[in-house]
Amino acid sequence: MGVEELARYIRSQRPRVARHGYPPDVRSRVRSTVRARRANGESWRVLSDELGLPTATLKRWHGAESTASTASFVPVVVRESVVPSWPRPREVERVLVLPNGVHIRGLTLADVLAVVSETVT
Repeated sequence: MGVEELARYIRSQRPRVARHGYPPDVRSRVRSTVRARRANGESWRVLSDELGLPTATLKRWHGAESTASTASFVPVVVRESVVPSWPRPREVERVLVLPNGVHIRGLTLADVLAVVSETVT
């Protein structure tokens, strides 16, 4: 099947609803044509223009191993989060800076709040 004939076939098989996707035989024909043309050095842009399909679609179909429809969802494995042992997270150091420029380090949050509440009242 020539490229022009394939482009006509693609247009005739275009799904009415985008998320329904193209039939597997369209993908298979496009995949074999793209592989052959890419092996001869054809650019993605030229293939996209000739076939009337986005470059991203051609690349995705080109990389697909099976002729079956590519799934929209991919299984994901969620692992327990691991706290790295290195580098160790730094301790939060609270510093109270007084208006006269004095810095007081090593206070707990309760200490800072107590000092601030005493100075405000």
